[in-house]
Amino acid sequence: MIDPAVVPGRMTLLVTLFLVLINIFNSITVRSPKVEGFSAVSAWVLSCILFVFGALIGYAGISVSYTHLRAHETRH
Repeated sequence: MIDPAVVPGRMTLLVTLFLVLINIFNSITVRSPKVEGFSAVSAWVLSCILFVFGALIGYAGISVSYTHLRAHETRH
């Protein structure tokens, strides 16, 4: 298992992927023909963005709980 304390690599990868997906979504909405609601491609990219954002939030939660666990272990 990868050590949860290795933050820079994971966060860099997730933030970069998140920004790339935002850029792709913006390009799709500007360049695609105007439709009412979402197109299938827009919905797909939006779901990808939500999954990456969920991974960011999930890793933030793991990082916070890991930090609290280590602080608790050092006190006792």
